[in-house]
Amino acid sequence: LKAKLVAREDDVVEVKRERVPTFNQMTDPYHHPFCLDIHVTSVRACFVHRLTSRVVAVAHSISKDMKFDLGSRKGKGMKACAAVGAVLAKRAIEDDIHNAVYTPRKGDRIEGKIEVVLRAIVENGVHVKVKLKQRKPIKVFHNCVLSHFFYMVLNLSRGCCEFL
Repeated sequence: LKAKLVAREDDVVEVKRERVPTFNQMTDPYHHPFCLDIHVTSVRACFVHRLTSRVVAVAHSISKDMKFDLGSRKGKGMKACAAVGAVLAKRAIEDDIHNAVYTPRKGDRIEGKIEVVLRAIVENGVHVKVKLKQRKPIKVFHNCVLSHFFYMVLNLSRGCCEFL
């Protein structure tokens, strides 16, 4: 890690470390150049090239070619997800996309409609690697005053009246 000097208004100098990405982080977009993007409100999924940010293949449940095949609006949620996944996988294979990466948005879970779309894409021949972000562990609050307070309470509960 490189050290970087930063000056503040108080003329206090702090040392701030600059984060250097790992080799895998730098080369991952070249090994898996396509990412999958899924919107569930009106089911839409697309493959995006990670380096150029261009949309390569798209499938949408309200597009003209799929709207009439799905039929009525009632109970069409899961059926639409499976159809969108199948159509997107066929279009992706036509465009020579066989591997992709899917990173869910914040708050998205791999269940329900998103799971149905992913399963349909995988079943139709596109390998999708799901990258889940790891949550940071909860930091334990360590404070000298607080630990001293608990030490005093512990001693008082034992009957010791000794204070430090």
